[in-house]
Amino acid sequence: MYGGLQSIILVTLFLLFAWLAGADYSLHWTVPILILGIIVTMTGATLIVVSLVPDVNIGIIANSMLGIVLVMLSPVFYTFENAPRLFKWLGWISPFRYAADGIEKGLSGQSASWSELTILTGAAIVSMTVGIRILRWRDI
Repeated sequence: MYGGLQSIILVTLFLLFAWLAGADYSLHWTVPILILGIIVTMTGATLIVVSLVPDVNIGIIANSMLGIVLVMLSPVFYTFENAPRLFKWLGWISPFRYAADGIEKGLSGQSASWSELTILTGAAIVSMTVGIRILRWRDI
């Protein structure tokens, strides 16, 4: 929940500063849905990671590394066409790619495609289902 709230605050501040700087963007209604989808997907991934590690401190480190690796391997900081072959392959299965594509479209006033919304929703459902199922509830 902390990470999700932090993400919402950071995205809001980013959009506010972009607006104050005169950046031209037009927020489409699909952007908040995509942001919520990626937050839920990462929450599920966090549950999976913390279920597989021996203690909380290692879980925090492993989760931070997972987030960094997923973002760096997904074509978020570079174009999909210019990515190395391995990164292109990983980009096809990374929910960050679909979120980034949809948010890019949403900030330009276009609607995210149904495939981006569907893939991100599916990733959120799968990660949360697996994460809740394997979480060691008695250890909490």
